Amino acid sequence: MRLNPLVSRVKRRTPIRTFGFMRFDPGPGMGGHCLPIDPFYLGSKILMLGVSYKAGIGDIRESPALEVIDHLIELGGEVSYHDPFVPRLRGLNLGSAELAPALADADIAVIATAHPQFDYEEIVASAERVVDLRGVARHLEADNLVLL
Repeated sequence: MRLNPLVSRVKRRTPIRTFGFMRFDPGPGMGGHCLPIDPFYLGSKILMLGVSYKAGIGDIRESPALEVIDHLIELGGEVSYHDPFVPRLRGLNLGSAELAPALADADIAVIATAHPQFDYEEIVASAERVVDLRGVARHLEADNLVLL
């Protein structure tokens, strides 16, 4: 069975990570007994870029980014966000981080809302790894960019 070409491209671009002596290849998910026992794997610093439900506004009602943030926090991720339209997420007690230092500090940046104010070339150039959930960086070629 052949994978969808886009899925194949994501899999090719996702780097193989090693922890200790074991090799980890991209797959459909994660599992095994060690993940609940050893939360080391889940302590990444994640920067969400945009939390509003659509580009160019500050409305967070029904925003999928909030569910993603909640899930990442449950998994042990250190989550921050930057959104020029949403200064605070009161329910999560988070404030919008300054972009440049937050990008430098994050293990991964996730483009969740395609705000026109974002300079996607600069984001991809500055971040260690970028996951583009909105397809706004699809015109860029970079080893640290994962397109979904």
